[in-house]
Amino acid sequence: MDHQKNEIADYVLKLISQTQQTVFLTGKAGTGKTTLLKEIIKNTHKNTVVVAPTGIAALNAGGATIHSMFQLAPGAFVPDMGFIPSTEMEHKFESPASLIKKFKMSGQKLGVLRSLDLLVIDEVSMLRADLLDAMDFVLKRVRRKERPFGGVQLLFIGDLLQLPPVVKPDEWSILQRYYQGMFFFHARVLQHSPPLYVKLKKIYRQSDESFIHVLNNLRNNVVSNEDIQLLSKFVNKDFDFNNAPGYIYLTTHNNKADQINKNALAKLTTKEYIYEAEIEGDFPDRMYPMDANLVLKEGAQVMFTKNDLAHDKRYFNGKMGFVSSLGKDEIFVHFPEENLTIEVERYEWNNVRYKTNENTKDIEEEIIGTFVHYPLKLAWAITVHKSQGLTFDKAVIDVADVFQPGQAYVALSRLRSLDGLVLMDHLRMNGIQNAADVMQYATQEADEKKIKVTIEEGTAHYLYQFVRNAFDMSGLHFLWKKHLESYIQNTELTEKGRSMVWAQENVAQLSSILEVSQKFLSWIDVHFNQKPTDYSLINVKITGAFKHFFDVLDPIVIQVLEKIEIVKRSKRSKEYFDELFELEEGTTSIVLNMKRACLLIKTHLDGQNINKDALTDDFVKSYRSGKLENAKQKVKHSKLQVIEDEEDFSYYKRKEKKPKTDKKPTEEVTFEYWQKGMKMGEIAKERVVTVGTIQGHMARLVAKGKIHVSELFTSLQIQKLSVIFENYGGENLAELKEKASDDFTYGELRIFKASLTASEG
Repeated sequence: MDHQKNEIADYVLKLISQTQQTVFLTGKAGTGKTTLLKEIIKNTHKNTVVVAPTGIAALNAGGATIHSMFQLAPGAFVPDMGFIPSTEMEHKFESPASLIKKFKMSGQKLGVLRSLDLLVIDEVSMLRADLLDAMDFVLKRVRRKERPFGGVQLLFIGDLLQLPPVVKPDEWSILQRYYQGMFFFHARVLQHSPPLYVKLKKIYRQSDESFIHVLNNLRNNVVSNEDIQLLSKFVNKDFDFNNAPGYIYLTTHNNKADQINKNALAKLTTKEYIYEAEIEGDFPDRMYPMDANLVLKEGAQVMFTKNDLAHDKRYFNGKMGFVSSLGKDEIFVHFPEENLTIEVERYEWNNVRYKTNENTKDIEEEIIGTFVHYPLKLAWAITVHKSQGLTFDKAVIDVADVFQPGQAYVALSRLRSLDGLVLMDHLRMNGIQNAADVMQYATQEADEKKIKVTIEEGTAHYLYQFVRNAFDMSGLHFLWKKHLESYIQNTELTEKGRSMVWAQENVAQLSSILEVSQKFLSWIDVHFNQKPTDYSLINVKITGAFKHFFDVLDPIVIQVLEKIEIVKRSKRSKEYFDELFELEEGTTSIVLNMKRACLLIKTHLDGQNINKDALTDDFVKSYRSGKLENAKQKVKHSKLQVIEDEEDFSYYKRKEKKPKTDKKPTEEVTFEYWQKGMKMGEIAKERVVTVGTIQGHMARLVAKGKIHVSELFTSLQIQKLSVIFENYGGENLAELKEKASDDFTYGELRIFKASLTASEG
C-alpha cells in the first residue's frame, strides 16, 4: 500500500476511533474511499451504523437506507416548527411538528439509535441538506440530547463532484427560504459544527499523468485548450461500435443504454436463457442490485458487477468478457485477452437491519433478506450513473447529452488510461460546469497540521467525555425513578404491583450512589483538565470507582433479570415486561460502559491503538449472558408458581435474528454451520437463502478439500454419479443433467464435479 495512503488512512482511523470529530472523507474516483470505509468498520470499537441515500448505495455499502433507518417519509423536510404546508402539498413536506405528531419507533430501533456512537453516511454527494437536518432532529429527540445529531459522531464519505442531490422544483420553491443550496454541507446542523474535510489524493485507477491532469482540470472547471486538444485526438464520430468487441458505450440516458443492449442481444442467433434471482426474506424490489431476470445468449458481451471473492481474484467489478457457454443453471465467461474461461458463481447480496446485542449492548447487523444472482449484466452499454465505482479498459463515451455537473468527469474517470478511450463527439463545457458552491467548499480541505492538532486535542476530549459519561448515574437514576412513579395505578394484585417495594429499594440504592457519582464527576472534570493530564492516577481512580459502583449495580442487574424470567411467563404482563427490559438494558449498559472506560484509559496509557479488541474483554463479552443463565436456572429451580416452566418459554420474547456473518467468505460461514451438524436445508433456513445457494457453497468447500464428497452422498449415489461423469471433459453440465434425469439436481452435480478436482484437505 502506498505511503501516502497509509498515512491518510491512519489519520482517519484515529479521528474516528479516538475523537468525536465529525469528518468528511472525500477523494477523486479511484482513491480508495470504499476500501478505507471497510477498514474503519472492521477496526472501530464504536457502535456503528452505515446508511446511504438510496437503496442500491446502501446495499453496496453494506448498510441501510437513511429513510428506513430514521423512519422518514419520502419528500422534503422543512426545518421550521411552525411550517404548515397547504392541503395539496401536505404529502410532499415534513416538518418538526409533523414528525413529532406521527413519530413512532420500535423498541429495537430506539435501542440502536440510543446506543449509536458513529453514523457513517456513504455516497454523500446525493445526500440532501434537508434530509440531514431531519436525521439530526430524529437523533436529538430519540437520544434526548440537544447536541448536533444527539451527540453521535458522523463520518460523511463521497465525492461531491460526482452525482448531485436531486431536488424537484416544487420542493425547492419552499426549501430555498431555508437553504442556500441542497448539498449536505448546506444543512443547518453543520453551519456551526462543520466536519473536518479530509481528502485522499493518491489515484490508484490511473497512472497516465497526462490523463490524470485532464481529469483534475475537468473536476475543477479549469479545462484548458491543451486538454481539449488532447481529448480531441480520441474523437471518432464514425467509430463502428457494433464491430468493436470489448468496448462499452457510456451514455447519459437509461433508455439509450437499454436499447443498445437490447438490440445487440437480439442480433445474436444463439439460444436465449433466462436466469432468475433467488430472493429470500425481506428484500424489496426497489433494492434489487440488478434485474431479477438476467437474459443471456452465447456470445453476449457482459460485465461483472462485483469483485471475485475467491483467492485468485479472477474478475473485478467492471471487468468485461463474453459468454462462451450456457446451461440451465450455469454460465461460462471467456476473457479473450487472457485466453481464460471461468464458470460464474452466484453472488449473495444481503439486506440488513441493525439491532442491539442483548449481552454486550453493541450494535450488530442482522440479515433480513438475501438476493442471490449471477453478478453479470449486458455490457454493450451502460449509463454514466450506473458506471460509478466501475473500472474499464475500453469505453466509447458519448458526452454530448451531459445534463448534470460531474457526469463528464465520472464517465472519463472510469477508464484506466487514454489508450482505451473513444469519444463520439468533442467535449463541450456547456452544461458540465461543477457547482460553484461545491468548488468553494473544497477550499476548506484540512492540511496535515490541522488534522494532527485535531487528533491530539480530540483524543484528550474524547477520553474525558467517555469516562465522564460512563460514570454519570443521573440518567439511570431518572429511568428507575420514572419507573417507580408508574406504580401509583398498580395494585398488589398485579404482577407489577407486587414488585413496588422492590422498585423502591432499588431507587433508594441508586439515590445513595447518585451523590457519590456527582462528586466523582467533579473529580473527573478537575483532573482531566489538568495539563499534563495524569492518566496513571485517573486509571487507578476509575478502577476503584468501577468496583464501588459495581457492588451496587450488579445485584440490581441480577434481580431485574430474574424478574424478567418470571414476568415473561405470565399472561397480561407485556407492558411490565417491556419496562423491566428497559431497566435491565439501562443498568447493564452503565456496568459495561464503566468497564470499557477502564479498558480505554489503560489502552491509552499503554500507548496501544484504541480499537474493538482493546475495549472488549471477557467481562464485556460474557457479563450479561452469565447473569442471564444464572437467573434462568434460579427461576427454573425455585418454588415460584409460574404459568409455564420451560426454560426458554416466553409470551413476550423478542424475535431473535442472526447477526450478519458475511465478514468472512460466505462458504466459510456455511462450513461452520455444517461442522455443528446442521443439514443443508437447516443451514439455508438459518442463513435466509435457498438450498441451491448452500449447495453452491458446498461445491466450493469440496473443491477446497474442506468437505469430502462422501459426507454429502451415500456410496450408492457416488457410484451413480461416477457413471454419469464418466468421460466428462470439464464442459457444462447440461448433457450430464439429462443423463441424471431427476436423480440429481444441478447443485448436486456441481458438488460432485468439484470433487473431481478437489485439493488435498
